[in-house]
Amino acid sequence: MRMRFILSETGTNLRRNLSMLLSLMLVTFISFLFIGASVLTQAQITKAKGDWYDKVEVVVWLCRMVRASPPTAHPVSRRLRPKSRHCRRPSATSSTMWCPTSTM
Repeated sequence: MRMRFILSETGTNLRRNLSMLLSLMLVTFISFLFIGASVLTQAQITKAKGDWYDKVEVVVWLCRMVRASPPTAHPVSRRLRPKSRHCRRPSATSSTMWCPTSTM
């Protein structure tokens, strides 16, 4: 008797709140879709890492700092006329010059 009452009330309330039921189903579907996509993406990343891990070599060249004082010229004209063709600034906000050779 009690189970029949619970099921009938549940059915009645689901019919009354059909929009809530549809939104709940849609949100649940989208959540499971994102979880599945993230699991598949992680599996592909792991596979690609395993395929390329022994085939790729990264080389980092560290240069000696030549000058730490700020430049006297305007930054735009400094970029247009560098002292050496090998020297460059690491970023627009930095004032240090880096050079691959120690000729400066």
